[in-house]
Amino acid sequence: MAYAAVLSLMETLKQILDADNQHLLDHKRQQFESLLGQACSLQDFLEDSWKTSSEAVESLEHRIREAAYTGDDLIRSHLSNRIWRVKSMLQNLISAFWPDQDLEKVIEEIDSIMKEVMKFKDGGGLKDSGPRNSLSAGSSTQVARVADTMVGFDDDLIQLKDRLTGQQSKLQIIPIVGMGGIGKTTLAKNVYQDPFIVYHFDICAWVTVSQEYCLREILLCLLDCTTKGLTTDMHKESDEELCMRLYKSLKGRRYLIVIDDIWMTKAWDDIKILFPDDNSGSRIMLTTRLSNLAAYVDSCNLRHQMRFLNDDESWKLLQETACLEENYLELEKFGKEIAKNCRGLPLTIAVIGGVLSKLDKRQDVWEHIAKNVSSVATSNDDQCLKILYMSYNYLPHHLKPCFLYMGIFPEDYEIRVSKLIKLWVAEGFLKPITSQSLEEVAMKYLQDLIDRNLILIRQLGSNGIIKSCSIHDLLRDLCLREGYKEKFLCLTKVTANTSLNVTNGGRRLIIYENSRNGHDASARLIRANNDTLKSASAVCSFVCIGRFDTKSKVYFGYRLLRVLDVTQIHFSSFPEELLELFNLRYLAYTSNWKLPSSISMLQNLQTLIVHQVIFAFLFKLPPEIWEMPQLRHICFTECALPDLPCGQIGGAASFSEGRLETLSVVRDFMFTKENCRRVENVKKLGIKYDYASARGQWECYSLNNLDQLHKLENLKCLFGGHDYLMFLPSSRNIPRPTLTFPPNLKKLTLSGCLLPWEDMTYIGSLRKLEVLKLHRNAFSGKVWEPIEGEFLRLKYLKLHHMDLADWRADETHFPSLRHLILKICSLKEIPSGIGEIPTLELIQLDDCYISTVTSAIHLKEEQESLGNDGLKLCINYSTVTESTKKLIRRA
Repeated sequence: MAYAAVLSLMETLKQILDADNQHLLDHKRQQFESLLGQACSLQDFLEDSWKTSSEAVESLEHRIREAAYTGDDLIRSHLSNRIWRVKSMLQNLISAFWPDQDLEKVIEEIDSIMKEVMKFKDGGGLKDSGPRNSLSAGSSTQVARVADTMVGFDDDLIQLKDRLTGQQSKLQIIPIVGMGGIGKTTLAKNVYQDPFIVYHFDICAWVTVSQEYCLREILLCLLDCTTKGLTTDMHKESDEELCMRLYKSLKGRRYLIVIDDIWMTKAWDDIKILFPDDNSGSRIMLTTRLSNLAAYVDSCNLRHQMRFLNDDESWKLLQETACLEENYLELEKFGKEIAKNCRGLPLTIAVIGGVLSKLDKRQDVWEHIAKNVSSVATSNDDQCLKILYMSYNYLPHHLKPCFLYMGIFPEDYEIRVSKLIKLWVAEGFLKPITSQSLEEVAMKYLQDLIDRNLILIRQLGSNGIIKSCSIHDLLRDLCLREGYKEKFLCLTKVTANTSLNVTNGGRRLIIYENSRNGHDASARLIRANNDTLKSASAVCSFVCIGRFDTKSKVYFGYRLLRVLDVTQIHFSSFPEELLELFNLRYLAYTSNWKLPSSISMLQNLQTLIVHQVIFAFLFKLPPEIWEMPQLRHICFTECALPDLPCGQIGGAASFSEGRLETLSVVRDFMFTKENCRRVENVKKLGIKYDYASARGQWECYSLNNLDQLHKLENLKCLFGGHDYLMFLPSSRNIPRPTLTFPPNLKKLTLSGCLLPWEDMTYIGSLRKLEVLKLHRNAFSGKVWEPIEGEFLRLKYLKLHHMDLADWRADETHFPSLRHLILKICSLKEIPSGIGEIPTLELIQLDDCYISTVTSAIHLKEEQESLGNDGLKLCINYSTVTESTKKLIRRA
């Protein structure tokens, strides 16, 4: 984790060298500027060193990590003490001078490291020898060493055979893509050895490339297959002569080449010229873990994405690999649990099956395995770990901390991407890129890890962007192993007799509570280990995951703390010791108590998340919230922001630096020109109003100024208190809110606005709008007649609890629509023209009228008769009757 340590040190140095912090330098500007320059050089060195396999480089990286962490901790600790003394008026009581002796030691160590780095550079020490622990290209005989057992991929086998033997005469490249251990090579081998495939092609050749490849070895491997064997003369020939010999051996013939385990586009560029295209129906099939590489080589979109096995397929494969006979019925319960806990990864199932085949067929043995699948798999099979580590070792340095961070989440945990991004930013894992926000950089990192099949997409949002993700348990186990070794994290899982162990010096302390142990276990753990918690002075992140109920005081006095995520702990009052955490960037907790005005002391805070458990009163934020210049995300269940006149307590300064990106959910916010300027750079906004409170006086909220927020992309606008209207004799004449909408909105959610359908034209004119969700009479009226030329980019439309009865729309009104969701609506039928929208993929109906469902079924059947089989119809009822059962079956 040397790269992450250097990034953190650089960020700290830039912070202290900032013009606003001149008073903190104590005439050390030159020293810190020199240190920053050296840190930049170390960063450049590390960005290249990951490609080099060398004990000397690894040793140097270890020294860099320790020196960078020591320097970063020293500077941040001093800054924290200094700021706290200033804020608490104690600056004259304690010496404020820098710890010169300790700082000199850090500078001397980094100077020494820089000399070693220069030796490497001057001596050509950083040669691209392939990622550490990588495997070299292998011979064609390696295909024989792949496990033969294949379960659950019969359809995949047929699909690949069809592609290989199809009518297309041009040379085609077919990539097989998936994470390590998912069965790419096994599937390719079964296709390669299929008798029909062997008969169909004149020549079949297999070569394993892997991470550290050699072109000459690849040439010899392929020639060994395409000729009658390698001769002495071939071994004496140059690479150019071997290339020509291979090309001639394939020329004019129908061939199948399998390139197994390819990692680099350069490797493909080096060998693709070897394969002639004579319109003979030749094929190249390759396996890779990298989706971007598959896209690079595949111009015809023939990629085959591997999937995980389902529970039944996993159980069948486990039975075969564990040599389980039918007379062991008493083991079936635990066997199926084991299979399920393998999370559909054939590698895990094969390893566990091999372990079980050598153990006694006893229930207690199988029960133990079921509870420890990941650890058993990685501790009993070196080859299993090697396969996983290939993916990790091939990661560039800037992605490794982001990947290891996935280890803090429990097994099979669904992680919200919005939270993960905020955590990565707060941790300082991201290298700033000009003209891009850190959140945008983080999304690129996440997509890169997904493309490498290291992180799994769990759920897409309504806008098609990744909403949640996860990591396979086997890879999570790797994260924990490597994270512990690198002092990156220290995880404790609460059990009845757990004690905290922070002896590895892990910089991230994670306490994971399994709800089966009950709240008492977590409370006892924290009470009994407060002294241990206090000893973990290097902790920069403290995360609690699970269900906690602690009545004792929790220790949070880590001066280096950047992340505090304790939403599962309910605080009876705001912990005052948090105000001493000058370095804190991410704070998430649960409480019904108001924030103190001194919250503004947390000048580095980027994310503030407060969950509430009682909604009887409004959570009012103090005016000092405007004085927190680094604040990027304010997320409350419901809160009220103070409206300040210009010049008062921060006044115009507020968030004018443009850092605030998220503000949600804010009650009764007044969009005065001054307030709009304070939040002018917000991208995501949630606001809530009440008819009873407003009493028709909507002008005071200045909602017509919403269109001034030009950077706003996601708006959620909620209106409650509709019961108030029922008791008014002239409720129909009560003024409704007048809303305007920012021009760059991409996602809009409205609830309870009671707007007339005629106002929909303002929303339809939003050129970038992709998602529209209307809840609980957001619009009022029985008829909606859209206008052609509107909603040109709308992809997702949801109508929930609307009194709309007649929707007069056709395919021209929503030309880009993909998903249509209707829930508890009065709509009689779906317009038939909706089915003619060429992009439409899904119609989902939840608790809708039978006539609505019937119209949707007719619509789908009509499209199928026209050859459109891509439309999916999903019908759900909270109460199922015989008539609705028939409809669901018909759909």
